[in-house]
Amino acid sequence: MSSIYKKQKNPLVSSEKYAVCSLICGIISVFLSLLYLPVSLLIGGNYPAGLICGAGGIVLALMARNSDSSSRRSVPTKAMIGFLLSCFSILLTFFFFSQLIQFYDLLRDPVKGPQINQFLYQLQQRMMEQLQVNTPVH
Repeated sequence: MSSIYKKQKNPLVSSEKYAVCSLICGIISVFLSLLYLPVSLLIGGNYPAGLICGAGGIVLALMARNSDSSSRRSVPTKAMIGFLLSCFSILLTFFFFSQLIQFYDLLRDPVKGPQINQFLYQLQQRMMEQLQVNTPVH
C-alpha cells in the first residue's frame, strides 16, 4: 500500500520540462534580439533583453542535459533547438550592438554626422506628414 503513495521519480519528465523551457527562452530571446536595435535607437538606452533571455535558455538546455540520470546523458531535441536559438540570439544581440556603436561613431563624424541628422530629420517630417494625411478628421 505504501508504494502507491510514493512518488516515482522520472528523470525524463524533469529533463523534458527543462527542454521545453529552454526552447521557449530561445524563441523569446530571438524575438527580443530582433527588437534590440530599434528599441535602443528609439529609447536611447541599452536594454539587451535578448542576451539575458538567451543566457537563460542556454542554462536551461544544460540543466535538461544534466537532469538525465542515465549514463548516456542524452540531450532532448527541444533542449538542443533551444540551445541553438539562444546562441543565435546572443550573437544577433552582439551584432546589433556593434552596429549601434558604428552608428553613433558615424554621427560624431564632422562631415557625415550633419548629413545623417538632416536625412533623419527629413524622414521624420515625411512620416509626420503621412500620419497627418492618413489620420481621419472627426
